[in-house]
Amino acid sequence: GRGSAGDAGLIQCPQCWGTGQVRIHKRTILGDFVSSHTCSQCEGRGEVIERPCPECRGTGRVTQKSKLRIDIPAGISSGSRLKLSQKGNAGFRGGEYGDLYVAVEVLPHEIFTRDGYDVLSEEKISISQAALGAEIEVMTLDGPERLYISPGTQTGETIKLRRKGIPHLNGHGRGNHQVRLVVETPKDLSSEEIKLLRRLAEIRRENVGDGTPDFLQKIKSVFR
Repeated sequence: GRGSAGDAGLIQCPQCWGTGQVRIHKRTILGDFVSSHTCSQCEGRGEVIERPCPECRGTGRVTQKSKLRIDIPAGISSGSRLKLSQKGNAGFRGGEYGDLYVAVEVLPHEIFTRDGYDVLSEEKISISQAALGAEIEVMTLDGPERLYISPGTQTGETIKLRRKGIPHLNGHGRGNHQVRLVVETPKDLSSEEIKLLRRLAEIRRENVGDGTPDFLQKIKSVFR
């Protein structure tokens, strides 16, 4: 608090004699100059502690760690600062506490990516779902959401879920959730699945392989 040891009080600063200022006299070839500066011993206060506290050295402050719980507003972004009034350093010799500023860094998410107030995510769908359309479930900030896929969907197409993104800091409105679709080509096909796909290729008059892993080696052997 006061920065003094025991009941010791304040005395007049012996360096500035209580004025808080010291006068410096300089003599040069152009004449004598006198300038005033803040006293370094009392820092302009005019008084010093008679017997300073050995722990705080007369400042009334000691360093210590503490934990605080703070409320993070929805929609905050990296680089923002939160002000906590009177949670900063203690004032000099019992003076008012300063403010604490907390710098915010938003960590990356394993599913979602942020773009302003929009949320971006990626969802894999099968070839049959892409070709025929489907209704799937995707995860949003608010939990599971039903997503409708149109027939003939291609990889890279995006479906927008309105007002499912990041809340605006002012409390009015939200961004959107953009779901990018990726058509996943199946591997390890069963013999029945291969037959069905080959039949589809015949109907569409498409040139395809036989669906076996060594098909590429067969092609290479033809050109050797």
